[in-house]
Amino acid sequence: MTRLQRPQSSFLRMMQMSENQLWILVEGKEVDGHFYGLLAESIEPDFPEVKYEIATAAEITGSGGKSVLLALHDHLRSTKRLVSDLSGKRTTTCFFLDKDIDDLIGGRRRSMHVTYTDGYSVENYLFEHGDVARALASVLAVPSLKVKSVMGDQKKWRVDAQENWRHWVTLCILSCRLEVPNLHTFSRHSMINHNRFGPVDQRSYDEVVQQAESHAKDTDVDFEAMKARIVQIVQRLYDRGQADRIFNGKWYPYILEHHASTWFPQRRKRTKLVPSSICSVLMHGSNFRAPWAKRLRERLTYHFRLVTL
Repeated sequence: MTRLQRPQSSFLRMMQMSENQLWILVEGKEVDGHFYGLLAESIEPDFPEVKYEIATAAEITGSGGKSVLLALHDHLRSTKRLVSDLSGKRTTTCFFLDKDIDDLIGGRRRSMHVTYTDGYSVENYLFEHGDVARALASVLAVPSLKVKSVMGDQKKWRVDAQENWRHWVTLCILSCRLEVPNLHTFSRHSMINHNRFGPVDQRSYDEVVQQAESHAKDTDVDFEAMKARIVQIVQRLYDRGQADRIFNGKWYPYILEHHASTWFPQRRKRTKLVPSSICSVLMHGSNFRAPWAKRLRERLTYHFRLVTL
């Protein structure tokens, strides 16, 4: 059931009046709540007495999921209410956010109450550590063996997807650094690859570069120097096998849908379900006690423990 959206002040009153001791605030309204809910469930047995709630940015009035949550965090920190002791009840609030490229462009909060993903988004965890072939087989209702035979090595599939959109990633970072309004951002699929998923179209690539350069002329930025630095950063991360730090994991379901439609043309109807279903299937097949989730578990466990002190 969709919850009502409240102004920040009303949301804070609701938090204060509730019986919950731990509030877990997350960005996305589709994948994130489910993901962090499963993470919390993996910790809950160790703290059965703790009452907690997971809420999304969509429940607070404002524009932009992350900016709404950071505004709430900053308000709670400035009023010293990130941890509150009232009427014998201790309450704490923590925030789990997508890193995006905040580590490159700045704006990350340094706080025990704010945790960022290791990769660009929650979805990067799922596609890096989940059994993608098995999840796709479940969505398409075909044997896993058939998917594995056409997909091949799952890591190579992911790396190939990253490589195919490498230039798009570079241009997205460049646009973010230049603060180009409504141009080419990580929220969009590639606009420089032929039919989105094919090889790079040089003409489209040049057009985007020219648009970014035109915007840079209105600033004191050395466009060529900035572009060269970003190309180096992208190259370094890709060479180290760390492309997931800058590759939007929300792109993977759509890339997978495209590939699945060519692998299983007779399943085209079910293929269309991939973007909306694959992450949920991957989550339920994920082990939140595995090493990949260790840092997230430690950060959330800290807050479970904090309210019991």
